[in-house]
Amino acid sequence: QAYILFTASSQMISHWVLQNIKIADVQGADMLRYALPESLALQVVRHIYGEEGVQKIIDKKHTFYLKGRSKEPNQEPPLVFADGVDSPYTDGVDYIEKHKGTLKLYQMSRMMDFSTFNECIVKWTKNQPHSYRSFQELYRELIQEITPKISTEDLKMVKEGFESTL
Repeated sequence: QAYILFTASSQMISHWVLQNIKIADVQGADMLRYALPESLALQVVRHIYGEEGVQKIIDKKHTFYLKGRSKEPNQEPPLVFADGVDSPYTDGVDYIEKHKGTLKLYQMSRMMDFSTFNECIVKWTKNQPHSYRSFQELYRELIQEITPKISTEDLKMVKEGFESTL
């Protein structure tokens, strides 16, 4: 039941993202198309089914990520620069955004507090409604928001999750 709620929620949120955010066709576009809706959908699952429901989905996402990474012929790009499904340079590699991206954005939202994360997303979408947005812009704003709220070590861990190759 948790996975069904996750799937339905992520589809509805994905529709909202596509209707409300003009996504720039640059590196990270698929993070906004796939990982952002799925990380927000995990919050919905957590609200209804608690940590146990979320953990099952996280475990499944992590397994899919590891399977995708094991097939990667090159070194995995840093998450913040992932180029995703539609890129001619990555041969349709989508495991990074769909799985690792979802997990890392959800982790960040937990660390900074879900309501603060969600407020940042809404503020970011309304900030410049007539211009195209990139994931790098959102990432910078989230890092700026999370920095005073967590320890230096936790901040380093968050940044490594997005900026390192593993």
